[in-house]
Amino acid sequence: MSGSRLKDDNYLQISAWMLTELELKGNELLVYALIHGFSQDGKSEFHGSLTYMAAWTNSTKAGVIKVLKSLLEKGLIQRSVVVKNGIQEIHYWSTKSRESKGSTKFNATQKTSGQQSLPRGSTKFTGGGKQSLPNKDKDRIINSTSSPSQSETKPSSEQEEAEEFVKQKIKDIFGGHFVFDESFIPTIIALAESFKLERQRLSDYLDFAFERAKEKKPSSLTNMFFKLAKSPAMMQDFVLSQSEKTAENSVAATCPICGSEAKPFGACPKCGFDMDERNDEKAVSLKRQIFSLPENARLSFQLEFDATIKRHNSFGLTALVSNPGLKEQFDSEVNEIYRKYNIAV
Repeated sequence: MSGSRLKDDNYLQISAWMLTELELKGNELLVYALIHGFSQDGKSEFHGSLTYMAAWTNSTKAGVIKVLKSLLEKGLIQRSVVVKNGIQEIHYWSTKSRESKGSTKFNATQKTSGQQSLPRGSTKFTGGGKQSLPNKDKDRIINSTSSPSQSETKPSSEQEEAEEFVKQKIKDIFGGHFVFDESFIPTIIALAESFKLERQRLSDYLDFAFERAKEKKPSSLTNMFFKLAKSPAMMQDFVLSQSEKTAENSVAATCPICGSEAKPFGACPKCGFDMDERNDEKAVSLKRQIFSLPENARLSFQLEFDATIKRHNSFGLTALVSNPGLKEQFDSEVNEIYRKYNIAV
C-alpha cells in the first residue's frame, strides 16, 4: 500500500477556512491541504507524486487524479508543467497562496510554512522556502493560470492514468503479469494517439495484437506480442479491420441460435451468442444445446462453466501455455460439465 511511504512524524495543516469558506471535505480537503501546505508562502509549489498523494488520502492514483481535476475545475488550485533534464514534472499550488498577503486568513496559515513535514529520503520535492524552481523560463511549458489547451501538452496526471490503463489491460491479457520494459507503454500510447484511437479502441487493439501474436505460434508469445503491439503496421491493420467490421455491421443478420435479428458482429441481444462465430458449425451446435436447456439448468451450467474458466485463468497465461497438464485438466473439467448437462461436443 502506498501509505508505507508516510512516516509517523508527517502531518497536514488543515485550517478552518478550508471547511467553512471553501466547503471542502474528504479527499478533496486532504489533497488541497497538502498542496496549500507546500505553496502557502506565495512562491513555492508542490510537485510530489500521485503515489505520495494517494498515501495521504489512503486511496489510489486514479482517485487522486479525479480529486485534482475537481480542484482545478473549481479554481482552488493551479498547475504548470516543468521540464527538468528532459523529465516532465507537474507542479501545483493553491490559488489562495497567490492572493494578496493582506488577507487575514492567508496570513494566519502562512505562519506554518516552515513546519510542513517531508518524507525522509524524498527526492521528489521540497517544501517551504527550499522549493526548487526552474532556473530558466523555457523550462516551464505550461502555466495553468491561463488555461492551457490540450495542444500545448498533455497533463502528466492524464498521462499516468493512460499508462495505468494500458498496463492493467496488458496484465489482464497475460494473467496478471507485466514483464515489459518501461518504454513499452509510452510507445503504445504515442502510437494510439497518432492513429487517434480512443481508450476502448486501444483496449480492443491490444486484444487484436495478442490474437495476431498467438496465430504465429511463436516460441515466445510474450516477445512476439512485444514486437507486434508497437508496430505501426499492426495498428494500421487493426484500424482497417475495424472499418470493414463497421461497414459489415450495418447489415442485419439472423442469429443461428435464437432466430433474433442481430448485427453480424458482436453479441446477439437476446441469447448472447457471439455472432462472429455464426459460421462455425461446432460453436453454433454447442450454443444451441445450451440455449435449449431449461432456464434453471442453463443458469446452473453457466455458473459452473464460468467458475471453471475463472479458476484456470488465475494460473496466469504463462503457466497455462507452458504446462500442458493444466490444459488437459481444464479440458477434462469442461467436458465433465458438458456431460453433466447432456451436451454433445
